[in-house]
Amino acid sequence: MFIVPLYFQVTANASETNAGAHLVPAVLGNAIGGLLSGFIVKRTASYKLLTLVGTLSSSLCYLLLILRWRGNTSIWESLYIGPGGFGTGIVLSTTFVALNAGVDETLMAIASTSLYLSVNIGGLVGTSLASNVLQGSLRTGLDAGLKDHPDRQAITEKALSDLEYVKALNGHVGDVVIDAYVHSFEYTYCEYLHASLDR
Repeated sequence: MFIVPLYFQVTANASETNAGAHLVPAVLGNAIGGLLSGFIVKRTASYKLLTLVGTLSSSLCYLLLILRWRGNTSIWESLYIGPGGFGTGIVLSTTFVALNAGVDETLMAIASTSLYLSVNIGGLVGTSLASNVLQGSLRTGLDAGLKDHPDRQAITEKALSDLEYVKALNGHVGDVVIDAYVHSFEYTYCEYLHASLDR
């Protein structure tokens, strides 16, 4: 949710609205994954295999982003985030079912609250980590790509803080900045892939 709009703003010069619209496949996938997993669990009373399917679906998403999102992403390739939302919807649903199945009824309120608290804390920590990975790898990439440029420091600082500045760049400097952003996004997707597999 944090990286995808930023990716399209930098690489496709998309407006904030257009970049945000690229999140629709993930949101739809999340809803479908949650509903489908609820239906399957109700019919089969099994949730462990579904949790694995959800984790693999999310991992596939991040792997596709690492391998295919290289700065010129087509409309069809932008749909790669759908499996990420789908897998997240499944995992959130099956985790709640597992909680219900494994916790004594007298402790359910505390367990449910703890689950939702941990999801929110995980989202906060994940977003902070993604931001730090993005900023750190972007700064390193810009320093390396602009090492011979006399205004390296000023360009780096502006590119880190102002997307409108990045969109206005062209020529060699613009190519270096966009390439540094794309590589930074890849590092961030790798972090998400690792977190997905750790579930």
